[in-house]
Amino acid sequence: MARRSIRGVSSIPRLGRRNPAQVPRHELFVRITQLEMERSRRCTERESLITRLGRLNDQVASIEDELAQLMAQAAEREDAPLAPAASAAPAPAATPSGFRLRY
Repeated sequence: MARRSIRGVSSIPRLGRRNPAQVPRHELFVRITQLEMERSRRCTERESLITRLGRLNDQVASIEDELAQLMAQAAEREDAPLAPAASAAPAPAATPSGFRLRY
């Protein structure tokens, strides 16, 4: 009985294994086109991320402005003590009650 050779991933022919002089010209152009398309996608993605980052920076700046205004208002009203909110959630029990089911 003849011995069969085990074929695996290493036996698959790939462009990287060939001598570059042996690669057909059209395959080189296909690879060049693939790389150019990938570069175009990445550039588009980068531009959208830069735009999104600008919007996020604007939102953070507006939040900081509003926070500064509220802090200034709170400093003006320093004479009035802060009262706890009436609708605050009740304090948790000292001993946890766990999960109970009633039938």
